[in-house]
Amino acid sequence: MTFNSGNNSFPVWSPDGRLIAFGSDREGRHNLYQKVTSGAAQEEVLDNAARISNVPVDWSRDGRYVIEIIADPKTNLDLWVLPLFGDHKPFPYLQTEFNEVDGRLSPNGRWLAYQSDETSRPEIYVQTFPTPGSKLQVSIDSGWSPVWSRDGKELFFIGAD
Repeated sequence: MTFNSGNNSFPVWSPDGRLIAFGSDREGRHNLYQKVTSGAAQEEVLDNAARISNVPVDWSRDGRYVIEIIADPKTNLDLWVLPLFGDHKPFPYLQTEFNEVDGRLSPNGRWLAYQSDETSRPEIYVQTFPTPGSKLQVSIDSGWSPVWSRDGKELFFIGAD
């Protein structure tokens, strides 16, 4: 898929399977790119804001949003949203002093599950999307890598046990 000298990583499929979004450090920092899965076209930059690193972690089922992890020297790892409509301007979803990672959108696009270390250990939380509301902690004794069931009625994650 990629043939450049950079490290290309964190691939995320578009909902229709025609595109892959991924991070690449080919310019000295991770930028977000997309490429047609047929390989027929060059990569297109989706987000190249002046940040240390940004990589995709999820793509909404309606194709309107890509969820990114942004590294920031002041706030560590944050979850940002890249709208693929309008001005395409990324905006912060969660930007705190804690590490928020692995953002996964529910199938209906109304909830975002994610991992945060705000309790001094990784836990899984759920909040409304696209605007964060009151959060619900889902895991009890640590949690990693949330994944929604296809129908969105269940949320799976790796626990300490």
